[in-house]
Amino acid sequence: MDMTAGVKALRQRWATPARQQLAAEAGARLRGGGRLNDLGLGVVDGLIDLRGVSFPGRTVQLDGCRLEGLALDAGDLTSFRFVDCTVVGCRFDRALCRDWRIWRTDFTDCSFVGADLRTSSLGAWLEGQARGNVYDHVRFTRAKMARLGSAAATYIDCDFSDADLTMVNFWQSSLIRCTFAGKVKQVVFNGRLMGEAKPDPNPMLDIDLAQARLEGTEFRWIDLSRTLLPQDPDLVLIENADMLVRANLLLRARGDVPEAGHAAEILRHFSSRLGSSGTSLLNLRDVSSCADLISEVLLGAGARRLG
Repeated sequence: MDMTAGVKALRQRWATPARQQLAAEAGARLRGGGRLNDLGLGVVDGLIDLRGVSFPGRTVQLDGCRLEGLALDAGDLTSFRFVDCTVVGCRFDRALCRDWRIWRTDFTDCSFVGADLRTSSLGAWLEGQARGNVYDHVRFTRAKMARLGSAAATYIDCDFSDADLTMVNFWQSSLIRCTFAGKVKQVVFNGRLMGEAKPDPNPMLDIDLAQARLEGTEFRWIDLSRTLLPQDPDLVLIENADMLVRANLLLRARGDVPEAGHAAEILRHFSSRLGSSGTSLLNLRDVSSCADLISEVLLGAGARRLG
């Protein structure tokens, strides 16, 4: 059975009137913080079996609820709202999780493998709130996450391998011991505090990018000293601000080269977004029109290629 057929079969389990009524009761209990153990839902892999369940046509509002030990694989979970919730040991693999909004909620030991989280907000921040969302030991492997919002979230020991993160901005988010692999395209890792009453910093610590292929990815105000970077010869590591100063001096001496002006703009862009340690990463594939010149002046200033 292929993946598409498997999702269809799981959802078809809820097609009868009796099962639809059971789904409605399960949804009501989830919203009310009630237990599901006595509904006769069955157990799969030690989890209460809600695989393929659907709550269509309405927003599911969860306030102060605890969800634990639920298998929600392949479900239609569109438009869930989590406020002050705790979600532990739940599985959302291949589920439709679009249009989620999450505030002050913790997800621990959960899985979103292959889930569709597009148009969702995983890190919404309310003015005056004490903290953001926390994702601890959460698997986002192969998840569809393009263009989702991730402001003010904390990700600890999370796996984003082969997830589609196109145009995701981790602004005001903390990333600790997380793994990224496969294509990482047009992602922004942003460590700057944005002045919106968020009190804590946004570290990027012990991140594993070794198996990632970066495309149009930016590191803004990020200290890369504790990041495992890809061994990719098109990546140039700038280890301190002085390297950019020296590179600019070398570039001025090449003012007769037609692309020198464009190269100078690129270096100014990087200078304005250095991390606290002065580190940054430039991808020569992203500056192909003047890659040779930029590589020449950066390497001449002491920067180094990776790989």
